[in-house]
Amino acid sequence: MNKGFTLIELMITIAIIGIVFGVVITASAALQKSSRDSTRQANLKTIQAALEQYHADAGGYPLNLLSTVSYTDPITLKTTTYLNSAPADPLPGNPPYSYQSFDSGGACQVDGTCIKYCIYAALETSSGSVANPPSPCTWPSNKYNYFVTQP
Repeated sequence: MNKGFTLIELMITIAIIGIVFGVVITASAALQKSSRDSTRQANLKTIQAALEQYHADAGGYPLNLLSTVSYTDPITLKTTTYLNSAPADPLPGNPPYSYQSFDSGGACQVDGTCIKYCIYAALETSSGSVANPPSPCTWPSNKYNYFVTQP
């Protein structure tokens, strides 16, 4: 009597292990995307909170924000710093956050009397995506699918 496994039994076992491994890898990738999307949404809320504090002191929103590639510029007004550096997207190569500010007639005045803004991010999953931002905000490109605006 032979003791051991047949080739068929070994192949079935290896196939089952492979299927389980594939399911785990797929689920892990989905969780990572969801986690990065949650980070993006939290980052926009952080920027939004800093903008609201800026607005309370300045009476308007900044004309430009997130205007550099590194996103390391602080949000400041005179000697007050509201955000030391804007958070960056958690995935290198993903479109950076985008900011638009407006006055009542559309684009802001040169004196910086912006009364509205939209900040955009590109989520990796469709959950949390939004159809269209409210006027006058417009998608800066087809890469973005999530935004926040003044509360």
